[in-house]
Amino acid sequence: MVQRNIKIFNFLILNLLLTSISFSAGWSREILNHSDKYDHPFANGFAATLSSICHKPNIKEKNIIVPILDWKFKIDDLLKDPLTLKVALQQDSKGNVKKAPLLFYIPGAFSNLGNGQSRRWMDEGTRLGYHVITPPNPWGTDYVGLKPKAKLGDVEAEGKVIYNAFRQAFKKLNDKHKVDRSKIRIAGVSAGSFLTAIISALDAKHNDPIGFYDSTIMSAPFNFGRTLDRLDKIVLESKEPFMGMSLVSVLIRFKRFCRAEKSGELNDYHLESAKGLTVYQGFHSELIKSIKVYDKVNKLNSIPGGILGSLSPKYKKWKRKMNFNKFFDVYAPETKKLLLGNNGDLLYWVNQAKKSGYDNFRILNADDDFLNANAAWANYMKRSQDLIMLQDGGHYGFRHLDWFKEFISLSFSLTSKTENFNQLYK
Repeated sequence: MVQRNIKIFNFLILNLLLTSISFSAGWSREILNHSDKYDHPFANGFAATLSSICHKPNIKEKNIIVPILDWKFKIDDLLKDPLTLKVALQQDSKGNVKKAPLLFYIPGAFSNLGNGQSRRWMDEGTRLGYHVITPPNPWGTDYVGLKPKAKLGDVEAEGKVIYNAFRQAFKKLNDKHKVDRSKIRIAGVSAGSFLTAIISALDAKHNDPIGFYDSTIMSAPFNFGRTLDRLDKIVLESKEPFMGMSLVSVLIRFKRFCRAEKSGELNDYHLESAKGLTVYQGFHSELIKSIKVYDKVNKLNSIPGGILGSLSPKYKKWKRKMNFNKFFDVYAPETKKLLLGNNGDLLYWVNQAKKSGYDNFRILNADDDFLNANAAWANYMKRSQDLIMLQDGGHYGFRHLDWFKEFISLSFSLTSKTENFNQLYK
């Protein structure tokens, strides 16, 4: 009887963790109450994710309320060429930079400089009163083209590169007394949120830390190595008919899904499209682009095709066989070992920061995010006070909801500790 009661108790605790919220010292009561109102129209993780792409905010740079600058920083020991950061700075009526809180934002895998995801966060952040600084993601072609000295996927080295650039950008602003140091925040999505944890740990260990107020992790891969295995498995399941599908056919499927999603009439065809378009087109095709740049800048000549390029049968065969694991087998076998060990474990980096005295993490994930096996989050039981776990929403599949826009506003609103910027822009 005692054992049965213990099992029931453990089940209830785990069930509480995987419901819409877990009470947290990191999330305010207002945010928790708002999270309790979360409701996604799709229980299917792939459909939820693709739905969010259909209706994602499309913020143009010219419509962001402050000018967007490019700042370049040399990181000679880790990158051949300077790393460019997109920088959005608060200004007064005369165009002079104001003193303001600071938000570092790291976008998801394959995101290049100034992509839509980063523009959205620059827009949201500046409207809330922050200076906002964002890099390219290390899996994107903008970053790969800089010929990093570490192999693609070495998350610790990539974290050090971005942290180095962040420190230089912070110093540039802080030396001019333009940073309100009471609210310096860092946030990321997907692979960018994994780097957020690494950078938080690096800063906590530093003798002269930037001093993050908190670190917000959204739609994170719980274990990077296992996530890549999981993506490869789904890509394999989605190869037919998506492997040889033309761009026109891809667009037709995408539009059909988006039209059906509006009317709420999703059938098996639409769900199959959601899976293939999300994983095969969204991850595999982007991986191929990055590998091609990686091959070019390192002068490897490892991609077959010759003069015919992508029309070559040899190239098509190469593309068909290529996946994340194949990439590591060919180009960086030692990196895959790291990703399957501590370096690829989100909780490891969170605990590294904690050992150095920093423990201000806030985590938002969906239980049906296909990057993670559901059981993996049970390992987060000890840190459930930091975690908001949504029952559904797939991989960042809530980005388009009005609920999420308000969530951002509540989560990053400024308090009495800082100057009130709410009336900065009328």
